[in-house]
Amino acid sequence: MTAVTVSELHVYPIKGCAGTALTESVALEAGLAHDRGYMVVDAASGRFITQRTLPAMALIRPTLTAQGLRLSRTGQSDLDVDARLAGQTRRVTVWRDTLDALDCGDDAAAWISAALGRASQPLRLVKFSPQARRLRVIEGRDPVAYQFADGYPLLVIGQASLDDLNTRIMGRGLAPVPMNRFRPNVVVSGLEAWEEDHVDTLQFGAVELKLVAPCSRCEVPNVEQSTGESMIEPMRTLATYRALVSQHGEVCVGMNAIVSRGAGGVLRVGQAGDAEFAFA
Repeated sequence: MTAVTVSELHVYPIKGCAGTALTESVALEAGLAHDRGYMVVDAASGRFITQRTLPAMALIRPTLTAQGLRLSRTGQSDLDVDARLAGQTRRVTVWRDTLDALDCGDDAAAWISAALGRASQPLRLVKFSPQARRLRVIEGRDPVAYQFADGYPLLVIGQASLDDLNTRIMGRGLAPVPMNRFRPNVVVSGLEAWEEDHVDTLQFGAVELKLVAPCSRCEVPNVEQSTGESMIEPMRTLATYRALVSQHGEVCVGMNAIVSRGAGGVLRVGQAGDAEFAFA
């Protein structure tokens, strides 16, 4: 085993929009509490929208409130969304899953559409319904429930992996990239660069995270989260050494994970734990 520490925790209340850094969070079966419980969809088709097609989503900052969310973007008045009023069912699609979600109303739809320049192709903001079930089948385990995340409840990245990447990028005379480009939930220190590829479980108190699959990356890490601008790094550099044969040549950063034990327990920044490796 290797000693590790939780160095960062992040949730993304609206899939594809800006994240929120936390000092602690409850680890649930579906991931960290309040992570990707909302989603932006095309009003006509109900299909999900992310930074893959609208990089400006990075500029929308959702803040959790007692009633729901506050939506913010520079140059636009804030909007408070009362999630308790979300009641109309809307059929939505995220990747291969189609399910019923709760529509957050016309004001939220108008705000999101204006913020993303989609007045002529309106968008809607939806909330994951308590009655909905989205399941990830993992070999040898009962199906795991999760919300609007791409494919797994959690994404774990080692700090040393980002450090290694930035050493390579700076070697080209370019500026380093921040961790938020990769939109992780849990960042850990104490591992060697890319050692998370081989971790079986991370144990933090009562909470056990099982790392189940490498995370293949699209072009979203090239989106500068502070400006919404698409860049050429870090994917250009990553393609030179992180195209994994085991993942059919896809560029991978971080590990998808589940809460395998201790759901309902709390993870905290600075919390010490242990990494158990998948190989002898």
